[in-house]
Amino acid sequence: MSSRLDPFASHSVDELKALGPRAVVELISIIETRAEARDETFVVACRHLPQAWQATMLLAHVTAAFEQGDSMAEVLWDLESDAARLLVIAALKEIGEKSLSASLGNVHKDLDYGAEDLDESNADVMLPPPPPDDLARIRKKLIALVRGMDTGFPEA
Repeated sequence: MSSRLDPFASHSVDELKALGPRAVVELISIIETRAEARDETFVVACRHLPQAWQATMLLAHVTAAFEQGDSMAEVLWDLESDAARLLVIAALKEIGEKSLSASLGNVHKDLDYGAEDLDESNADVMLPPPPPDDLARIRKKLIALVRGMDTGFPEA
């Protein structure tokens, strides 16, 4: 996916608002480009962002993974760090997705992150992704979060 925005420049709130619902997709593309340039993962690239942007973009990343059918355990495992996992769980709670936040929190407590690989035979953690209607609602909230940011998207 190629972004219409310069991936290494900053972008004002007004510039992002002008993109409408496409802003989230454009920002994901920017982070992917930055991650590739630094030879790092999307999650690591998000660490370079201020916390509000980091939480929003990690939430967008998680939502996309759920839309692709990843289980709750797979999504948490792929976040690579407890800091990122806890940030996503808190962000979901903050935007009113308390049930999903609680479910992810329970899966987080039950996962063995010290293992070499995710134990996909553990039914307690291999919960399915949220239903499409829930994901559509979260997507709308992500768009609102981007539109409501006080600061623009920072340069690389």
